[in-house]
Amino acid sequence: MERLSDKIIITLSLEPSFRRALKKLLSFSNNVEDIWNNFTKNDFLSCGLNNGDYENFLLIKGRGFSSKEYQTFLKENIRVIFYQDSDFPANLKNIQDPPYFLFVRGKLDLNIPFSIVGSRKASRYGVIVTESISSKLAKAGMTIVSGLALGIDAIAHRGALSVKGKTVAVLGTVVNDASIYPQTNWGLAQKILESGGSIISEYPPFYPIHKMNFPERNRIISGISNGVLIAEAREKSGALITADFALEQGRDVFAIPHDITRVESVGGNNLLKEGAFVVTSAKDITNFYEIYEEPQDKNIFTEKEGKIFSLLGLESLHINELSKQSGLTIEDTSATLSLMEIKGLVTNNGAGVFSVNK
Repeated sequence: MERLSDKIIITLSLEPSFRRALKKLLSFSNNVEDIWNNFTKNDFLSCGLNNGDYENFLLIKGRGFSSKEYQTFLKENIRVIFYQDSDFPANLKNIQDPPYFLFVRGKLDLNIPFSIVGSRKASRYGVIVTESISSKLAKAGMTIVSGLALGIDAIAHRGALSVKGKTVAVLGTVVNDASIYPQTNWGLAQKILESGGSIISEYPPFYPIHKMNFPERNRIISGISNGVLIAEAREKSGALITADFALEQGRDVFAIPHDITRVESVGGNNLLKEGAFVVTSAKDITNFYEIYEEPQDKNIFTEKEGKIFSLLGLESLHINELSKQSGLTIEDTSATLSLMEIKGLVTNNGAGVFSVNK
């Protein structure tokens, strides 16, 4: 069904130079049709805007509605939900800088929303723990939120999909097919939609990609959720921007302990030192939110694997030394190492010396 408000919001939000003014206007009036048809220069000034903003508005109106973008909007079943709509995410209404509208494809199911984010260059360890935790949280009924980026984000989405769970992708680009970024995850986006999940963005069809879109997007990833898990992050990772937003928004921040010798570990380990909640299994999160329907979740590692992995996180060790430090027999140590090799967790460097796969 065609709505005039959809045409207006697409047309106004397409102009990058007008986005600041548009947010200001919508913070004063939730009726975009009234803004388009009736707002005068005095109305702009009373909203804290200036003559230049009003002149820009008149230029945009003079060009008329954006036809190409609107046709794509209709063809790809995109819809707009406004701040005042009943299906607008309730959590987003409580953040300092909320989006006043969202472009949505699919079903925006936000039952116990929880975000998982991390490095684009995920380690083997990061992949294993993220997929394990995401799948178990989704199976417990939580909606997994992430950013569709390469690495940890994509793994988080796939973990939820692997158990037919719900997942939502918050994009720093646009939700129409031609603009999904990265395009290598276009297929993943389609699977999210086919599974009953959704992809969302505050940017209209064909809006230009800009690097600032991504940190702006991160406030939505954190704001839409009850909590955020930093699965793996370097010291300057964009995932830490999401963690900062989460703290500002009063959201719970979690992190997974990592090998202290690896650069991919610094960001997450620093969060733990600063007070983030420690996560070693999905149950740490489900218990925190008092979700007790979760299938009995074992730790990511068995007890024996956990002992060995923690020792190898510091340095390569001989099997005899691993046995001595872990308190396991040589037989148990050997059998556990063999299973960990099969899982791709450790490497046999020869002469009985093992190391963690980086």
